[in-house]
Amino acid sequence: MKLQWMKSVLVMLLVSVGVGCTRPAPTGKPAATVSVPKSPTAPAPAQAVEEESTYSLRFERTPCMGKCPAYALTIESDGRARYVGQAYAPLEGEKALVFPNDVLRTAEKLLTTMQFEQMPEDEYGHGMMDAPAAIVTWRLASGELKTVRCTGGECPDQLLDLHRYLDAETRRALGVEGEE
Repeated sequence: MKLQWMKSVLVMLLVSVGVGCTRPAPTGKPAATVSVPKSPTAPAPAQAVEEESTYSLRFERTPCMGKCPAYALTIESDGRARYVGQAYAPLEGEKALVFPNDVLRTAEKLLTTMQFEQMPEDEYGHGMMDAPAAIVTWRLASGELKTVRCTGGECPDQLLDLHRYLDAETRRALGVEGEE
């Protein structure tokens, strides 16, 4: 009897997790606004960065259980960038972008000012699994990659300022006005 009860609880738990993990339907943004169509082999944002890449800065927003914009932006030292938008992102799909030199310089100045290289990697946030995260990876002068993850927007103000700056510059480069 006890074993049957435990099996019933386990089945109910698995069903409720499966139902809770479904994503709402997209907002119906027109596909025509994406200049580079999705490739069937396109990597997810977390897989988009290759170890041998020489990128300078990577910014990623992860999905949540609601309508959080999820996208990844990888900027090379010369301003060339790769954008991969997922659900609720300013644009969905892949797009090649070019940022003016001052955008990367401003971001690097913000990172240096906040002493990004001294920040803990994954200490900011409340640890909720369904909360969105903002992940910044920066190539330090030594060539090392330093990543700081901020979950649920709970991180130092300077890091939040960097997130807002990168969001705004990404939207500007994509030609998308306003905030989401």
